[in-house]
Amino acid sequence: MTGRTYHKMIADQRSDDRRARLLAAGCQLFADWGYYGVGVRQLCTHANTSARAFYEVFPSTDALFVEVYKAVARNALNAMRDASRPSTMPRCAWPR
Repeated sequence: MTGRTYHKMIADQRSDDRRARLLAAGCQLFADWGYYGVGVRQLCTHANTSARAFYEVFPSTDALFVEVYKAVARNALNAMRDASRPSTMPRCAWPR
């Protein structure tokens, strides 16, 4: 889908950018203040977006929290997978 451009971004790019900013804001604020300490206004301020834009992307803070949780879990799982892979670095002998 092509759409109008705004600041050299088409609508789909803006939506993806807004979603990413809201996820990052949610991750930071939920970590700092806990789920019950964060509201839509704080999330929007941190993500530099409006409440209307928030609700275009997520139906509620619950939905955002679930997506943040999934992203954090996915990142942790990927980090564990990477850590368990054999190293590609050559082994070296430790000096005695």
